[in-house]
Amino acid sequence: MNLKRFIALLFISTVGIIIFSTSAYTNNNGRPGNTGSPGENACNQCHNSNALNSGGGSVSISSPNMPNWNYFPGTTYTINVKVKKAGIGKFGFGFEALLPSGANGGIIQTVNSPNAKTLASTVLGNSRTNAVHAQPNHFGTDSLVFSFEWIAPAAGTGSITFYAAGNATNSANNSSGDFIYTANQIVAEASTINVQSMLANKKLTIFPNPTTDFISLSFPESMEQPNALLQIFDISGKLVHHQNINCANNNNSKVVSLDFLNAGAYFVHLQNGAYEHQEKIMIVK
Repeated sequence: MNLKRFIALLFISTVGIIIFSTSAYTNNNGRPGNTGSPGENACNQCHNSNALNSGGGSVSISSPNMPNWNYFPGTTYTINVKVKKAGIGKFGFGFEALLPSGANGGIIQTVNSPNAKTLASTVLGNSRTNAVHAQPNHFGTDSLVFSFEWIAPAAGTGSITFYAAGNATNSANNSSGDFIYTANQIVAEASTINVQSMLANKKLTIFPNPTTDFISLSFPESMEQPNALLQIFDISGKLVHHQNINCANNNNSKVVSLDFLNAGAYFVHLQNGAYEHQEKIMIVK
């Protein structure tokens, strides 16, 4: 083999290694546009060794500060995407929040996320923001939760659909042998009219507002269940307090201390069976 031929072969081999390494690195860092939403595949176009949603694993979407999947415009919510499969130690995911038109619904933020980042793709003429896994923080035992934030859109936007795809990988750094799972969740805009109607019917009264260090809850004469769940969120949507409230007929008022909270705006959310009430309060010091 002459020297020129050897150098040429060495160059081709080196380029091949670089391309392979770059591809594997990109996969480890997630790819946008593969959530299974309208116009998209769900990672299984490449990771196609197993049937979609097979093998006993799953992907799920949850939000600790969005009860019953109703969002309030402009509020920041924590979104958790959990990918689960027994015996797996490495996971990937993709997530989108879309309007019926296929455009972005709200804003995805990953600046405070421990294991997710944002990437964009153009699908059906829309530039879609995706939350995807970030290397190297995508390892777990049997499951992994990817957490990030979603800022709800402006009032009047209407329903949004969350789409998620999860990859339970065999850690081989290629597309073979992995399991792909999909999920979606419709998120409805909370109705201001319904809240005003509930107030007009005097189902719940919260006072004083503004307040300094406490609120009083006044319940109607009858509630569906004897106990209610009280949650308080700060203006960013972070849950800062929760407790069970006894709202039975013989105890239809309750004082809740807020002296541990700083001055500012908060959302008080109360749920009793099918009944929900959310109201913004101000704390002044």
